[in-house]
Amino acid sequence: MKQSNSKNVILRLFVLPPAGAGDTFFDPLRSQLAPFGIQLCPFQLPGRESRLLEKSHTQWSPLLTELHGMLAPYLTQPYALFGYSMGALIAYELAHQLRAQGAALPIRLFVAAHRAPHCPNRFSPIHHLPAPAFWKELQQFMPIFVALRDTPEFPELQEMLTPTLRADFTLLETYTYVFREPLNCPISVFGGMTDCDVQPEELVGWQAQTSQPIRLRLFPGNHYFAQESLEALCQAIVEDLACE
Repeated sequence: MKQSNSKNVILRLFVLPPAGAGDTFFDPLRSQLAPFGIQLCPFQLPGRESRLLEKSHTQWSPLLTELHGMLAPYLTQPYALFGYSMGALIAYELAHQLRAQGAALPIRLFVAAHRAPHCPNRFSPIHHLPAPAFWKELQQFMPIFVALRDTPEFPELQEMLTPTLRADFTLLETYTYVFREPLNCPISVFGGMTDCDVQPEELVGWQAQTSQPIRLRLFPGNHYFAQESLEALCQAIVEDLACE
């Protein structure tokens, strides 16, 4: 788990990446948020970057147990959670696990580029497909691979990333929503204006998961709008944390 060396830390923001990504996904946010005393603390999940050789989780319970253990030393101080795409669903489930175990909840939960958890998945599962079909379907969700598929490095990249991506999509596609009382921490919801994977009403649906009014913002860009709208996204994070 990376942490800033800032001496003026006001709040830790623990972040969870989208499918297939590691903690460096959030590196562009680090320098933007540091001047405001927000210490970015990414969770490095197994199966990527510095943990590439470790087996990725395919079941929710072990994943949440591991994350709770990583977070536990920091629960005596105020903190916030931010999950992007797959990370949003993980952050939501982690918040519920923390509440169930009597631990301190985040002062705010940020969820980006993911439908509310009770909204059904509109896409057919792909995690079980043979590798060629899996990668063909994967390019719908991750356009970055379309640009890479004709490069000499692409076959090696496929071989390296397939286990992690298949595991991540297994988590997402085998997820079963269980009704629980809404969280009593506020939720900020972020989405991309041209994101074909998440409908606006699926973002609005997050209101059912908190007893407090959500803050919903749409930014220019697709599913990975954080790259295109970095400055505006960081400003929204700072504004919402300033309210707590």
